[in-house]
Amino acid sequence: MSTLLLPSPTAFRTTLTQKEAVADKPMEMATEEPAPQAEARIKIQAEDVNAWFGKTHVLKGISMEVAYQRVTALIGPSGCGKSTFIRCLNRLHEVVPGARIQGRILLDGEDIYKRSLDPVLLRKRVGMVFQRP
Repeated sequence: MSTLLLPSPTAFRTTLTQKEAVADKPMEMATEEPAPQAEARIKIQAEDVNAWFGKTHVLKGISMEVAYQRVTALIGPSGCGKSTFIRCLNRLHEVVPGARIQGRILLDGEDIYKRSLDPVLLRKRVGMVFQRP
């Protein structure tokens, strides 16, 4: 399993990469190598993603890759942007009044924010399970 550790909201790093958590030291990260028999195919690629709620800049320069058929976890303290980033992956962020996004998110190499892509069809491919109703 791959894990992405997000820092505290006050110390948000500008670039995050896909990592695996080290059990005894949760803030240290170790890179997970793909299986030697096959090269990992990239399913989702985020490039310099920034997001705002009104004037509040909540995601700053997030870049990461998610490999095809691999488990990836986003881990971090409350309020650091985990849910906002996930909502950006299926275009739910844009339905919030005053919210906006900048940067690129590719799904199988296709920009999910291009005008010709129907967000409803995208959400059929990129689901989100909410913690509470």
